[in-house]
Amino acid sequence: MGNKWMASDRVFTSWDGRPMYPNEMSSWFPRFLGRHNLPHLNFHGLRHTSATLLIAEGATATDLSRRLGHSTTSTTMNIYAHSLQKADDLLANKMDSILTGKNAQKVRQTSLTFQITINLSKSYPFY
Repeated sequence: MGNKWMASDRVFTSWDGRPMYPNEMSSWFPRFLGRHNLPHLNFHGLRHTSATLLIAEGATATDLSRRLGHSTTSTTMNIYAHSLQKADDLLANKMDSILTGKNAQKVRQTSLTFQITINLSKSYPFY
């Protein structure tokens, strides 16, 4: 780009570094998904997908709330309670398996169910 590049602290910019107009992302993102044969997802859906993936990796409601910029943890809990409960169930089953040596099959099944949930959230995020 040479001397045409305009330095910016923005995540998304035009080809030359200038800030994008807000509606540019709305038109660019569906074309990007189409070029890469990815399922339809509105841009805001990425926020929910990232939150669900962070939950799957063990993020706490407090940390997630802070990360998402929610003013209270209860907002996060209201939106992501289902995902948080599945993650907690998986951890409880794993702990039971560790302590008792039982339920190894149940832990694997719960883990698979949770992974399917996570994969579906990539295509069909919460709205």
